[in-house]
This record gives sequence, structure tokens and C-alpha cells, in this order.
Amino acid sequence: MFIGALLVPFPLVIFFFETNAFRNVSFARVIEIFFIGGAFSIVAVHILNRVAPDNIFPGLAGGVVSAVMTGIVEELAKALLVGYFLSKSRGQNYILSGLLIGAAVGAGFAVFETAGYIFEYGYMQGYGVLGVSASMIDVTLTRAVLSVGGHVAWAAVEGGALAALDRGRGFDWGHLFNEGFLPFIGICMVLHAIWDLPQIIPIIDWIEIPVLGGPRYILLCGAIWVVLFLFMNRGIVQVNELSNLRVQPGGPSDPMQRDDGVDGAGSAAPAAPAAVKITPPPLR
Repeated sequence: MFIGALLVPFPLVIFFFETNAFRNVSFARVIEIFFIGGAFSIVAVHILNRVAPDNIFPGLAGGVVSAVMTGIVEELAKALLVGYFLSKSRGQNYILSGLLIGAAVGAGFAVFETAGYIFEYGYMQGYGVLGVSASMIDVTLTRAVLSVGGHVAWAAVEGGALAALDRGRGFDWGHLFNEGFLPFIGICMVLHAIWDLPQIIPIIDWIEIPVLGGPRYILLCGAIWVVLFLFMNRGIVQVNELSNLRVQPGGPSDPMQRDDGVDGAGSAAPAAPAAVKITPPPLR
């Protein structure tokens, strides 16, 4: 169950780990965030199951209200956890590292949740030959493929948005209410709610695609990755800006400066200025 659940979410985390040019989050830290995120997902889902309107008033709005509440509660839970880990970074949060931390939290959510679904389908339908039923295989493949645009991507967007507000000053819990973050968590909540809606969307939900289920999920995956690519582009711009600040004429990174204190033209070079702490510039 867990191997199947890990099939796509964890490779996605590796992708964000490799794209983090700052290398300020160790792989051991990523594993820690992943498992804490998974444990936290169990708590969040338990709370959700207790307060979901469909459990209090069965059949309310055909499951629409339940889908909306799921999007709000789970995305808020992930955002809080991402904020907790960013607060431990002591002002060393950048957009690319924020995407990584968010992806690790989301992957933990996705893996533990998917493992639960796989077990549930096996329990309901019977485990079949060698302990595996057709329904278990179907839900494993479907959730593995669709996890590209699910919890991992949503939490990565939240992490990138929160890290973008850091700007070298350190994480502040007030960022959760900042106008630079609210639109992005709102996007994730809306996409999550639409994902969980019952099949009530005409035409789109009538089309059946093997494994994927329907075009609704393809569109949702594409939408969140457009947002992710925008954040990755901003992250690359941030890398370039910080690199330009660190390479100063006559400084230690200047290729014209030799170790013997003589510049490339053969004349004595002025003494290098004292090291100055560089504060990342505000994002444009």
C-alpha cells in the first residue's frame, strides 16, 4: 500500500529538492517534514470527519458543502504546518526552498491519505488473489497519476507564497493573513473543493478516461502547475538577484582579483572591504 502511495508524490519531492538552488534544506530535513506532514494529515482528516456537514446532516447539498469544507480545512492545515517549518529557518527562506518545504508537507498528506484509500478499497471489496483486489490496483494507479496536481502541488504553492513574503526578515505568522498569500491559498482551496465535488458538472463528468477518471482532473492539474511555474520563475529571478549582489568588483568573487593582492592589470589592488551581510531585495 505504501509503495503504491509513494509512487509519484515522493519523486515530486525529489524534483523540488533538485530545483532548490540554495541547498538550504537538507535531505534529512525533507524526510522529517514528509513524515510529520503525513502524521499531521491523519489529525486533520480526523477533525474534518467530525465536523463535516454531511456527517451532521446526511445528503446536505449533495456533498458540495462537504467538498468545500474539505478544501478549506485541509489546505489551512497544510499552510499552518508549512508556516511552522518556515519559522524554523531563521530568515533563510527563499521561494525555491519554500516550494520544497511545501511539497514535502503535501507529499506526506498525499501518501498517508492514499494508503488509507487503498486499504479501505481492499477492505470493502475483498483482498482477492495474493491479497490484492482489482479495486485496490485501480485506486492506487489513479491516485498515483493524479497526485501530480493534488496535495503536493497545492502545498508547494502555499510554501512558495509564504517564503516569498520572508524577504530576509524571517517568517511571521501574520503572513498567513497577508494579501500576498491569501489569493494563493484561496486558489488551492477552490481547486481542492472542485476536485472533491461529486460528478455534477455536465459534459466534463460524462467523459470517462481510463485511470484518470475524467477531464476535470486533467484541467485541475494543469491549472495548479501554471501557478507553480510562475513561482519557479520568480524563484529563479530571486537566485539571479542574490547572485548579482554577491559578486562585487574587487570582492572575493571577482575573477580579476588575485590571491597576492595584485589585480589582473599588474598593479596593487585595494584591500577588499569588510564582509557585509546582504539582505535579499524585495521581490518585484
